[in-house]
Amino acid sequence: MTAAIKDLQVRACPFLPVKRKDKITTVLQPCDLFYQATQIGTGPQAIDISVKSLTLKVSPVIINTMITITSALYTTKETIPEENVSSISHLWEKKDTKNLKMWFLEESNETEKTSPTAELVPKGEMMKMNIDSIFIVLEAGIGHRTVPMLLAKSSFSGECKNWSTLINLHCQIELEVSICSIFQFS
Repeated sequence: MTAAIKDLQVRACPFLPVKRKDKITTVLQPCDLFYQATQIGTGPQAIDISVKSLTLKVSPVIINTMITITSALYTTKETIPEENVSSISHLWEKKDTKNLKMWFLEESNETEKTSPTAELVPKGEMMKMNIDSIFIVLEAGIGHRTVPMLLAKSSFSGECKNWSTLINLHCQIELEVSICSIFQFS
């Protein structure tokens, strides 16, 4: 099976079309994703995922939008009623340990059952993933008027073998970070 996604991109903008003018922010620059999976009969699977260039732009507007979306997806934890808190006050009272019957202090009369373990045989599955270049640009500013402050350049390559038996992972990542200092003097 082979799949390709051409010009995948993510943009952030106000929902209402009237408010959208000049407020469209590109979060993910257009990129291409390639996927290939092969398996001959009952033989091992081989998967290859490849991305040439991935460019993400992170700004205060995007961070605020993501926080709003994620907070709407998850419910808040309920507060513990005061009655439950007071019911645990007896925990620190002294107890007679001679008459306590605790399962972890009892001696086991059963002989431990040992089951024969099946030998794991590697099946030869393989997955490779390559991202040639990853750019993350952190921007600062007001609203949609932002300037780049920090640039992170990275690349990733990974290989996974025998994921259904004796998994073997090997990954390599490179990272370079630059500060963009643009000063205007009056």
